[in-house]
Amino acid sequence: MRHGNLRANGTFSLTDSRVRALAQTYSGDLAVGDRVPEVPTSSGSLAVSWDVARTTFTMGSAYIGPWTGYDWSRYVGDEAQESAEITDLRSYWRHYQGIFRPYVSVSHILNRDVEWFGRVDNLTNVQRFERDNLQVTAGRTMTVGFRIGRN
Repeated sequence: MRHGNLRANGTFSLTDSRVRALAQTYSGDLAVGDRVPEVPTSSGSLAVSWDVARTTFTMGSAYIGPWTGYDWSRYVGDEAQESAEITDLRSYWRHYQGIFRPYVSVSHILNRDVEWFGRVDNLTNVQRFERDNLQVTAGRTMTVGFRIGRN
């Protein structure tokens, strides 16, 4: 009886993207030392795969850490009402929490040139703030297909 091969791989990155200097003519909302908006503080992935004969089962996740972005929903509302509150974009900064996107996949080699596969992304079906609070993001998605070609 063949038990298979278990593998794991992962990555993790920290990001400290800050404004180091501004041009003398700059009149925007950033200040020296600010984190650059919409750049996450960290990111990573982790996957565990189990190979049995010609079939591979994988469970994993992608992660994007927290970031400061814009409250575009409030901004659009204020703009529609021609609000006098819109003085600078900095007043629309908001904290977004990290994103955790689990997935599962399976693939099976039929012969040396053909492999079928299936993958389900966003298993938890979370549809919140993938980039900001104005855009609708994809829910759970499933992909199936064939890879054809010589290895």
